[in-house]
Amino acid sequence: MPKGPYIGNRYQRLPQHQVLPPPKHGGKVGLSCPDCSNNTSLVYVPGGEETVKVKCASIRNHYYRTFKLNQLNHEIACINAGAKYPIPFDPSAHGPRVNIAGVVLPPPPPKPSKTAKTPRAPPAIMCARPQEGATAAKHKPAGHAACSSRYCKSCCIAYGPPGACHAHRQKEPIMPPAQLRSNPAPRVPHQPPTAPPNPKRLRLIPAQCAQSVRRSGRTIPDESDKIIERATQAQAERKQLSPHVVVQDDARASSNAPFDEGKVVSLHLVTLEQRHPVLSHMFPQWPLATLQDCTSLLRKAKEAAGPKWDDTVLFWDEEIRNWHEIPVTLPHRYTHRHLVICIPSQRVALCTQLQEVLEDLHMGNQRSLKVHPT
Repeated sequence: MPKGPYIGNRYQRLPQHQVLPPPKHGGKVGLSCPDCSNNTSLVYVPGGEETVKVKCASIRNHYYRTFKLNQLNHEIACINAGAKYPIPFDPSAHGPRVNIAGVVLPPPPPKPSKTAKTPRAPPAIMCARPQEGATAAKHKPAGHAACSSRYCKSCCIAYGPPGACHAHRQKEPIMPPAQLRSNPAPRVPHQPPTAPPNPKRLRLIPAQCAQSVRRSGRTIPDESDKIIERATQAQAERKQLSPHVVVQDDARASSNAPFDEGKVVSLHLVTLEQRHPVLSHMFPQWPLATLQDCTSLLRKAKEAAGPKWDDTVLFWDEEIRNWHEIPVTLPHRYTHRHLVICIPSQRVALCTQLQEVLEDLHMGNQRSLKVHPT
């Protein structure tokens, strides 16, 4: 709770509340919320015994304040009497503690001081040694109830009869046996060996052609070296004379290399022909792909669109559930491995065929006929 005026300059009195009503649970305050633009009154909600809370009624959990009722009643009375707020803070003018009904509450009990310590009670049994004579250096006023002389521990050890008190027994130090103390075992000095050990001889491994880790191949004879050298020279001469042959060999080798089946995409090109071609193509960077990489798709699209084709196609985008227009030269990140494609100028004429293909692939249910260009 703030230690100052409750009703400050930020609170604006509403026109319908020229006289501020007294605090009441569920009642209106007559002032607007200072933290929002809604021109609605704050409301009172239950608080503590001598406090009340106000909150903004327009937005949930938006504005909460807790006010003491005696100070709030003093400020409301001054404002209704014509005084301008904020009312100067004066605790002596607030009066006694009251509740929401205006009943005066008794003063609160004083809070216990953190620094005040509870005085320790005197010991139940006092040490009897001071009454009999001198005390030990670490004498304590409290005696032990189980001690035969009713002394404290220090006085019982210093002046009590030895062995008579079972409460203040001294622990005897543990001594090693007499045999171990009188005849300790002699230490034998470390003697170096008479002759140093012979070092291991290094194992000579013959020259070999290493194939892989922990495996070794056979030694290549001289004739094989000559065969490899002649083959290397022939391959270099072949590259110089006919480079296109080398390109064909590299393409053949790449075609024989293993590929990822997850990057093979089915392209369903729907045209005005009765039979619609289905093309399979592998995009190395799938799902990022460029449609012009598939030469079969470009050839079929040019045949279906004619010479005035502008290199753009429509494909069904399952993520936005609508047709997506895209140039074949533009890379795009696709979300489905079955792409239903058509020429933009033929989409209206192929509406039935396109819907059949989409239903066969469990796709479709478009939201609108609007085309999203890329």
